[in-house]
Amino acid sequence: MRLLYAYFGDKNGLYLAVLEHVYTEIRAAEQALNLDGLEPIAAMRGLINFTFDFFEGHQNYIALINNENLQRGRYLRKSRKIADLTLPLVASIENILRRGAAAGLFRGSVDPIQLYVSITAMSYFHVSNRHTLSAMFDKDLGEAKWLELRRAHAQDMILTWLTSGAKNQKR
Repeated sequence: MRLLYAYFGDKNGLYLAVLEHVYTEIRAAEQALNLDGLEPIAAMRGLINFTFDFFEGHQNYIALINNENLQRGRYLRKSRKIADLTLPLVASIENILRRGAAAGLFRGSVDPIQLYVSITAMSYFHVSNRHTLSAMFDKDLGEAKWLELRRAHAQDMILTWLTSGAKNQKR
């Protein structure tokens, strides 16, 4: 235990290091998708699928995010590293949106952060609230078929919104 504290300072330093580690993990995996090398609709679908899969496969990440939200982002705000890790993601989404609008595939003037928050919400909420929602609806929201339908729903909602009226948008 003394070695941990010697390296991280205290339990707050250790907690911040864990936060930075998990955010490094998700951002590195997002960059590995090489979304800028895909056509815009495929890139957006890839980001949605990745986000959906990541939350489904990383329950501890969800618990950590929920805890940090209970703390009102107290420790996350202390990390410049986490903010810096997010910049390439926003730039990639901006690039996909710009290419999609230029090709007449996406509506113009889409805020990349608003869009990412929507993708995250549609990929995260059913996982973070799985137990209560399953009890409320008397349905297993962790069942493979339900998750497959949820993924399709999320893709349809986001891609339909992005592409609706795209041909009528000014480029």
